[in-house]
Order: sequence, then C-alpha cells, then structure tokens
Amino acid sequence: MAAGGLRKRDRRIAVWWVFGVAALLLAGCDFEFSVSADDTDSTFDAEQLGGEIAGDLSAQLGGGFEVECPEDQPMEPGSTFECEAVDEAGQVGVIGVTPVDEDGNVEWELLEVIDDGAGG
Repeated sequence: MAAGGLRKRDRRIAVWWVFGVAALLLAGCDFEFSVSADDTDSTFDAEQLGGEIAGDLSAQLGGGFEVECPEDQPMEPGSTFECEAVDEAGQVGVIGVTPVDEDGNVEWELLEVIDDGAGG
C-alpha cells in the first residue's frame, strides 16, 4: 500500500461501504423539490430531474453523482418511477421517485444500492 493512501481495491470497498451505509441511513427518508414540466405536456424534464436528484445526493453524501431518469414520465400524483444514480467509483443506486402534485413536486428515496462488480 502506498504511504498515506489506499490501494485501488481498498478505495472501492470504502466507497461501496459509504454508499451502502448511505442507503441504510436514507432508507425511508424522503426529499421533496419542484421540477419544471416539459413545454409540450405535463411530463417531467428528465435531465433537470436527474440533475436535482444528483445535487441532493451530493449534498447529503458528498462526492459526485450522475442520475439518469426515464423520459416522458407524467406528473401524476401517486405514480412512481425509478432513476439510476452512479457515484464517482461506478457504484449504482436505484432511486424511487413519486410525484406529489401536478406542479412538478416530487419525493424521492434511495431504494437500493447495486454492486456493479467493480467492488472486488
């Protein structure tokens, strides 16, 4: 091991551990914010929604995240859909999103952390 640093495998395990602990801490917690609708109908702007969730994840957990949400999801209160979050180490998380009104307000929660095989 290099002085003052972690081996690549150890870093992956540390990141997996942090993301896994975060999943346990965030399970059952909701975050709510508003996202604007696409101009043509009452569907979410997938890019904006992913950016908002990624910003929340970064604020809560530190580090960088990319979040991809499906296109053309309706702003239908009570419906649900899933987005995929990826951290800087390539670990993947599943985000459950629930619209709370037709104005673009949503609640989301980290449902699951998936080991993508890079964790050793």
